[in-house]
Amino acid sequence: MVSSAFTIGDRLRTHATERPNDVLLVDAGNDRTLTYGEVYGRVRRLASALHELGVRKGDRVGAISVDNYRFAELLLATMSMGATIVPINPRAVRREVETFLAKSEARLLFADARSLENVHDIADVLGCIGAIVAFDPDSPLRPEPGGADFSYDALLAEAPNGHEWPDIEDSDILRLSFTSGTTGTPKGVLQSHLMLKRLAIQCSIDREFTRRTFHYNGSPLFHVSGFSHLLAAVAVGFRILLMPAFKPSELLDWLSDGGLTDVFLVPTMVSSLLTTPDIEGRDYSQVRSFGYGAAPMPPALLRRAMDVFGCDFLQLFGASECGSQTVLGWEEHRRAVAGEHWLLASIGKAAFDTEVRLCDDDMNDVPPGEIGEIVSRGDVNMSGYMDLPVETARVMIDGWFRSGDMARRDDDGYLYLMGRKKDLLIRGGENIYPIDIESVLFEFPGVREAAVVGYPDEHWGEIVMAYLVVDWPEDREEDLLAFCRTHLAPQKIPVRLAYLDTLPKTSTGKIDKVAIRSILHEDRKESS
Repeated sequence: MVSSAFTIGDRLRTHATERPNDVLLVDAGNDRTLTYGEVYGRVRRLASALHELGVRKGDRVGAISVDNYRFAELLLATMSMGATIVPINPRAVRREVETFLAKSEARLLFADARSLENVHDIADVLGCIGAIVAFDPDSPLRPEPGGADFSYDALLAEAPNGHEWPDIEDSDILRLSFTSGTTGTPKGVLQSHLMLKRLAIQCSIDREFTRRTFHYNGSPLFHVSGFSHLLAAVAVGFRILLMPAFKPSELLDWLSDGGLTDVFLVPTMVSSLLTTPDIEGRDYSQVRSFGYGAAPMPPALLRRAMDVFGCDFLQLFGASECGSQTVLGWEEHRRAVAGEHWLLASIGKAAFDTEVRLCDDDMNDVPPGEIGEIVSRGDVNMSGYMDLPVETARVMIDGWFRSGDMARRDDDGYLYLMGRKKDLLIRGGENIYPIDIESVLFEFPGVREAAVVGYPDEHWGEIVMAYLVVDWPEDREEDLLAFCRTHLAPQKIPVRLAYLDTLPKTSTGKIDKVAIRSILHEDRKESS
């Protein structure tokens, strides 16, 4: 049957037919390279195997794994046959995994060796999962503890070749993505075929990808960023690098000697890269672009990265619910280097095929210079939150997505992120945005990570508390506070400082403010 909508599976077939020997996947963890022709053949057999196991259009298939070529094939196979993939963070705790699988009612579950033992018992308890498939060939099969029902490789080898794609409509839900939960309980984001197609196009246009691109994304495949770059590769016809985990020294080898042309990293990864001992003395001339996003990039950190790698930089800002909302492009970064340094603090302007506004609580536009909530609309918006009609109605207003992120717009139309609405501190009735303070803290030599939260105070309501990761040979706290007094208004100067070996982060590298507030809560309990 011919689909009424042009699908990702159709695009994969086109590349496999026209350029079968071009490389799509380079799996560093398994030392495996797969061409478009090979991936297409394997995806068709995998779709046949899924069909034999009872998976039909609209059924949900769970997957929990680090990045590898088998996981990428499963993502493409489920999309191509109209099933809904439910990718789960492999670092999720048992309670989270059980919740995600129960809510999604997944019929099958694919898991890597690290995750198998945990999901084995969960599948037996839930009852909705018909079978567990092990990604890794050496994983035990049942009845051994932690075993699986099928091996991925054996399932693929025994499957017939020639599964035909079903009819897929743009409104069909092809991915159920659970949010990272940095501001509360994770929600199931329903992502349609139209959203995913447009996300691939948006990513490709904003990043200016070509068939000569060789790309690495530090965000894993289960996350919307890593997933969107896989789709962009299939849409355009380039190759991507898969690594089971972000390793700075290994990535430097690919950037200097491995032919890698483009990367996307979150700021904490950039910071780790820049502190890798062997970063100096390498030739990075093959690198065309550095994309970054998912969290604010301190301008001081960005300037260091631009000096080291000497290539074009681009920032993407968005969310699982809406793709990219804004882009700070190559040209703005070049202008910043030439003297317009303030642009490095901006998140840019509206991304391709997206309209962006700044609104007050009543969805009225705020004037330039005032702070408002980022709202956006376009074909990359989600279809809603699974089984949460009230929450969906709260954030989706007449086609506009309310992000919960606060920003201001300058007279030239550039947006400047002020932080999450829920992260706002209120000191004596005055609004304070942590990002203003964090940016200054990052400017001080030796501060590697910084996160600002509100500390309860009987008089002010809240005062500023900063959690820091520092690299100081001796105590420089007084120097830091003097620096803050020079660059911050009095009410924004941290009153309390705490030091950690590392700040808690989500699986995608974002600093986890929920976890930091939990640390604050426990510290207050111990001191009371």
